[in-house]
Amino acid sequence: MEITSKESAAIYVRSADKVFITTVSGSSNVLTNGGIYTAIDDNNIDAVIFSKDDLTLNGEGILTINAAAGHAVVSKDDLVLTSGTYNISAEKHGLSGKDSVRIADGTYHITTGKDGIHASNTDDTSLGFIYIAGGNIDITAKDDGMHADSALLIADGTIQVSESYEGLEGLTIDITGGDIDVTSSDDGLNAAGGNDSSGFKGGGEDIFAVEEGSYIHISGGTIHVSASGDGIDSNGDLTISGGETYVSGPTNNGNGSLDYNGKGVITGGIFLAAGSSGMTQNFSDSSTQGIMMVTVDTQAAGSIISLTDSSENELVSWTTDKEYTSVIVSCPEITEGEAYTLTAGNSTQKIIMDSLIYGNGDMGGQMKGGAAPRQNR
Repeated sequence: MEITSKESAAIYVRSADKVFITTVSGSSNVLTNGGIYTAIDDNNIDAVIFSKDDLTLNGEGILTINAAAGHAVVSKDDLVLTSGTYNISAEKHGLSGKDSVRIADGTYHITTGKDGIHASNTDDTSLGFIYIAGGNIDITAKDDGMHADSALLIADGTIQVSESYEGLEGLTIDITGGDIDVTSSDDGLNAAGGNDSSGFKGGGEDIFAVEEGSYIHISGGTIHVSASGDGIDSNGDLTISGGETYVSGPTNNGNGSLDYNGKGVITGGIFLAAGSSGMTQNFSDSSTQGIMMVTVDTQAAGSIISLTDSSENELVSWTTDKEYTSVIVSCPEITEGEAYTLTAGNSTQKIIMDSLIYGNGDMGGQMKGGAAPRQNR
């Protein structure tokens, strides 16, 4: 099946309770807009599939959506996708829901001029959320890979953001599972308030102030971040209680692998970060899992960071994506009072954990020339 609308949506849902668009197994379907949207009523139709009400996409077939102008899919209510294969190309957003975007399963190839997946509700701050429970999602976006005005929740799935300005953004970000790979030209994970604009605070506002209700919590999954801005940036708190998180970048001294305005606490999981040392920030004293942060001479991209205990057992090992001068390592085996060897490229340091936190770093580059003893923040 192929539907092309030269001047409007290929499918327009003006009024309904719930609408389902189902692709048949073995079918290949194409929906296209010709590049303009001519007004036909009071609704601002601006997508190849445009629905004023709840919309669900499912089935076992293939659906290709080409939006030469505007968005690919817009629901002014809830947008739900439960199965199927989707090839999406859009001038603006790929998948957009006013109340929510929810993905249970399916395969998604999304290329956009703005956000890959977008949820925004300016009328109700509890809505405008994204929930990913599964699926295989590949996003190439000129703006954010995923942007939610309220909550961004990832419970499962394979997610690759191959290109983005900011990779994953929401007022709150909860990651409990999944295999996530993010590449960004600015922040990899960003918890910030406001309607898009990548959470940037301007106009004389205090960029170091805590954003009320904002946080990032990672409790599961495997996350790889390659960022040119901050690797993980929370305008509120940052909590890591499980999973595996690896952060490469930034390489410029105006950003850091970690950046939080509230408390940064690690209580479990594996965390490794390698980036610049100009704006280094370690986890807070309230952390209950051992952390070490050190500064090294410039090490090349592709070098290995490894940590061994006093019996030469390897605890963690990781190959970095970018060059770096600062390393942060945390894993459950780091114990207060024990000795470890941290190897980063051609640099090797013996570290004795006199306390749970080794090395102090604060925004503004207060940590220089190697690890320092723990200091209260």
